[in-house]
Amino acid sequence: MDNQTYHLTIDYTLSLAQMIEAGRYTSVHQGFTAEHFLLVGIGQVEVEAQLVHPNKKASTEEVLQHLDSLGLRPAILPELLAFGAQYPDVWKPRGGAVALGTTWVNPDGEREVPGLYEDDIGEDTIQSILLLLLYDGKWLEPAFFLAVPK
Repeated sequence: MDNQTYHLTIDYTLSLAQMIEAGRYTSVHQGFTAEHFLLVGIGQVEVEAQLVHPNKKASTEEVLQHLDSLGLRPAILPELLAFGAQYPDVWKPRGGAVALGTTWVNPDGEREVPGLYEDDIGEDTIQSILLLLLYDGKWLEPAFFLAVPK
């Protein structure tokens, strides 16, 4: 677990597109639309976030139980986007971060959650990606989950 706390300012005066743009991602999954992800919040909100690593391959349910045992809840999309924009030097070396607090059901009926990921595509080129990841199943051991106090 990353014991450091990260102070986030979530600006709900911004649209989803503006929040995404602030992160300067090289690639954004086409599913990130205002139609799929409704932002609920007013003004600017301050939160303290942590990156949690379960130190094992774990199911989503196991991760949620672990967060609960720590007095945390999974981050939602606006919190992940604020973290991505405000702390790129934190999430990139760790390979990314996942926000289990926001889900979207894709056209195939599968639940997906937002995540940040950095990919080395060769020739000294690294992409920062905002993507959707399958909610169900096991998370690989290097997965980090953004969480905030309940």
